[in-house]
Amino acid sequence: MTQLIKFFFTGIVFLSCKDFTDKKVSVAQNESSIQIETDKDSKPKETITTEFQVPDINGVWSCYNFASDVKSGDKGDLSFAEEMSKYAQLKIENNQLTFNNCKKELYSYKYPVKLKKYEDESVFITFFKPKKDSVYFVGSINSGENNTLCDIFDSYTFYLADNNTIVQYYRGYFFYYKKSSAADRNNDFEISGIPGNNKNEWTVKGLTKQSSTLDADYENFKKYFPYGSKNLSKKIPPQKEFTDKINGILYRKTTKGLEIIKDDPLGKILISFTKSDTESNFTYEFRYPEY
Repeated sequence: MTQLIKFFFTGIVFLSCKDFTDKKVSVAQNESSIQIETDKDSKPKETITTEFQVPDINGVWSCYNFASDVKSGDKGDLSFAEEMSKYAQLKIENNQLTFNNCKKELYSYKYPVKLKKYEDESVFITFFKPKKDSVYFVGSINSGENNTLCDIFDSYTFYLADNNTIVQYYRGYFFYYKKSSAADRNNDFEISGIPGNNKNEWTVKGLTKQSSTLDADYENFKKYFPYGSKNLSKKIPPQKEFTDKINGILYRKTTKGLEIIKDDPLGKILISFTKSDTESNFTYEFRYPEY
């Protein structure tokens, strides 16, 4: 069975790489040619007519906003988009993308706006309606390298809206990113993965004020993490252990605090608040089921 799964994933990678090659050929055939001028020394000079050149995209990019694609019939939960837009970050360095704890090779390309073909780029052109002949994109390559933190189906396309903004389309939403420093975001939390995006595992750790009450910690969590707090009770249930059967949520009080276990379509969400004489903290995790 394991060999069959590996064979299936190998086929997916082959098709992904083939699609990448076909796309580059398709774009090259349809976009306007670059004009080459030659002087007496036969040194080529490029004359490129575009509104802006491909900007330096190396660095850390933080999501700061999102917009819903009203035409999308396959949309993720709004609370997922709200939470992901708060905490998603990506890093681009030397043509390599680090995102969702996964690393992918990148390539940049110019894409004709009037290309009458439905591809990943089409949704951006329909939504943004750029008033230019061609626009720039950055895409990822499913190279098949052994990176256990990459989902075999993860393939990223980023629209370069301007010199300071890149946009990702994901699960029916457009996510806007701007350059930042790694220290600009999430100073209050230690985050691994992207909270709210249940197509990857994540872990969040945070400290709260020692004088804070358990009820206050619970309320603050709901304020910062809309996906994790979806369907949580308005107040902590008074029982030592309580199961919300309608929403699939277990509340369990312990000697150190509170544990919450939530059913999720793709796994389990684990939330815990612990208090001691020296500190008060919480953890917020998403885990795939164990088979």
